[in-house]
This record gives sequence, structure tokens and C-alpha cells, in this order.
Amino acid sequence: ALGAYRLRVSSLQARRRELETQVEQRTRELAALNAIASVVSRSLDLKEVLRDALERTMQVVEMEVGSALVLDEATQDLILMAYKGVNAASPLLGARWPLANALVGQEMDGTHPLVWRVATDYPEGPLKTNLTREGVQLVVGVPLTAKEKRVGVLVLNTRTARVLTTEGLSLLEAIGQQVGIAVENARLYQQAQQAAAIAERSRLARELHDSVT
Repeated sequence: ALGAYRLRVSSLQARRRELETQVEQRTRELAALNAIASVVSRSLDLKEVLRDALERTMQVVEMEVGSALVLDEATQDLILMAYKGVNAASPLLGARWPLANALVGQEMDGTHPLVWRVATDYPEGPLKTNLTREGVQLVVGVPLTAKEKRVGVLVLNTRTARVLTTEGLSLLEAIGQQVGIAVENARLYQQAQQAAAIAERSRLARELHDSVT
């Protein structure tokens, strides 16, 4: 009986430690998401939103190289908006990337991040050569989504050999959705500004026409 009691106590202690670890992990995730939300809510300027989101995300997941790109819906090209940790002249950077090429021919599956180990997963070609030359060992593509619509991607690279946990990938997925909403808000704001400018020009044109008449 004493042995069974001790076994049960040991099992309960192990379960408590497991729950404490889960709570700590969840607390860190919520703190990270709050930090990202604070950063991306400070501005409605698209470039500023992506620059700040990229920098903060890289800090959260401890990666040294990254870029933020938005999707041109008309051409399905990814357009570079911000980067960090790499020289501006690096071949890893391009002003415009076809979506398939930028993500190594892999289609984004909803909101799930894509992960490549450069040495084993990345297809041979100029991009892999450049990644290897830069010392990059892991590449992660984080889809930015808003209302189930893809609006861009964060590409995160690290020169340190590591494995992303399921929890880490879930956190990146949540960050991608959060940043995607901020990107969409910034886009809508820009569109509203453009529409207001067009309406103002039309009003001035009508007034000028009426005055001449």
C-alpha cells in the first residue's frame, strides 16, 4: 500500500511539473503576442508596421536574419518591405520575388509556417548557394494572413543549428495572423487616403470647371 501511495504521489508531482511547464510556456507565448501587438498597433504606415513587426518577431524567436514581404495580389509577387541582419547588397534580398520561387516552390498551407534545413531540405540552386555562403542553417517562412487571405510573409533565418518545437511553430503561426491583420489595416488606410486624394482632386476640378463656366 505504501508503495502504491508513493507511486501515486510521484505521478501527481510529475503531472504538476508538467502543468507548471505548460503554464510557463503559455505565459511566454502570450507575452510575446502582446509585445507584437503593441509594436504593430503604433502605426498605420505599411513599411513601418512590417519593419517593427520583423524586428520584434526576430527577437522573440531568437533569429538573426529576416525579411518582411507583402503580396501583390495582381502579380502574385512578394515585394520586399523590410529586412534585418543582412547587407543590403546581399543576393538573399530582392525587390520582388515570384511567390513560388521565394518559397522554394512550396505553396503556403493556410497559416502554417514552412521550415527548411538548408543543408538537407533546400533544393540545389543559386538561392541555396547564397544561403550557404551567408552561413544560414535554417529558414522559416511565416505566412501573414488576414480574414483567411494571404497578405505577405516573414522569412526568418538563423545561422545556428536548431529545431523548432511544435509550440514555437504555433507561436509563429499566431504572430503571422496578428501581423497580417496589422498589414491589412495599413493597406486599407493607404487605400482610403488614396481614395480621399482622388475625391479631393475631382472636387477641385469641378470647382475650377464651374468657375471657368
